[in-house]
Amino acid sequence: MKRRTFLKYLAGGAAGVALSGRFSPNMFALGQSVPGVTDESIRLGFIGGFTDRTRSVEIYRGQKAVFDEVNAAGGIFGRQVELVVAEDSNTRAAAETAAQLLDEGVLAFTMIHGTDSTLSVLPYLAAQPGDPVTVIGPRTGAPGTLQSAYLKHIFMIRPTYVQEAANITRALIRNGYSRVGTFLESDSFGRSGTLGVLETLKDEGLGIAAEATCESGTGFDSDFSRQVAHLRDAGVEAVMVSASSGEFARFIMTARDAGWDVPVFGLSVTASALSRLTEAEAASAKPPGSYTSSIAIATAFPLQNQSLPGLTNYRAIMDKWNPGVPSITKADYQPGDYGADSLEGYVGAQVAAEALARAGEDLNRLKLNQALETIQGFDLGLGFRISFGPSDHQGIDSVGSAYAPDGSWIEVNNWSEVLG
Repeated sequence: MKRRTFLKYLAGGAAGVALSGRFSPNMFALGQSVPGVTDESIRLGFIGGFTDRTRSVEIYRGQKAVFDEVNAAGGIFGRQVELVVAEDSNTRAAAETAAQLLDEGVLAFTMIHGTDSTLSVLPYLAAQPGDPVTVIGPRTGAPGTLQSAYLKHIFMIRPTYVQEAANITRALIRNGYSRVGTFLESDSFGRSGTLGVLETLKDEGLGIAAEATCESGTGFDSDFSRQVAHLRDAGVEAVMVSASSGEFARFIMTARDAGWDVPVFGLSVTASALSRLTEAEAASAKPPGSYTSSIAIATAFPLQNQSLPGLTNYRAIMDKWNPGVPSITKADYQPGDYGADSLEGYVGAQVAAEALARAGEDLNRLKLNQALETIQGFDLGLGFRISFGPSDHQGIDSVGSAYAPDGSWIEVNNWSEVLG
């Protein structure tokens, strides 16, 4: 197995809204060796793409801000939380990365970024003897991750991509759109979103009007003119995109440059595409809205509703700790202010910290797993509650949506505003 280099980062600082009073500065001896746990520290693994997919960086920053807050308050039963970060850019070889992080000594994972990476790691974990190694809040909504063989290892903190795509497809049907087309990455991630479209249309006696695909990871610099022409020639009235943010942005730009103003929709993980679209408008001197009109995305977490106390707390913690980036990040990377990626990291870290506190002083992998299953109605002030159980490891089922009439995402309250 090829040896990889792992960088360790101590997450410094003070806690999240739901965590006060759960921690003790008490120190004690374990009496036995527990992977990733010492008298002084708890080590948690984070697998992401820091050199080519900078969304991982923002997820990391959201997690680090929470653990900085926890650590400054004395840690979890006196233990400081460390994030052990490893590079693996959404590949089917991510199991190797996970194996080496476990060799390095981590208790659990607080992030595996990407569907292919997650679906690589879970079978590996399921084949290991002993107490289950837990993955808390991976960045994927693929329903295949929740199959029974993997259930004891994964605690998902987002709706599935099937649920996200189905929510938007139902809105399209309600507003008279019957010829819905799909543009997808030809991988498990892309197929997950398309399944939501297919099942929802089927319930209404309809089918997908046309489908276009791209290879996984083709990115923002791709040429999608052939795919746009195929869907347009098929008479598609709206397009559901099941692809990453770069492909989502490029598809929209290609369609608009071709004079095709069809409504285009994406999954929650495409939120970062908006900055590329607005930058492209400015660079080409196009009027605002040239690329951002008639588009919307599903949302797993609220993006703009500043009346939510959880968003106020998230922003305050990000401002307070201003978390840095791993040194393996691109040298010219400029950390963001706020956004869906760091918010998702913030939520995942809050859940992890809550579970670690519930697991008690005599911490081990089994107790962490069991503690997660006791979380019911966990309220971070974000408009939803997170609940797990012995047979339910998907903490959130609700799906929102957002559109960008002025170049920033806002909540969709009336679909006629998006569809015209």
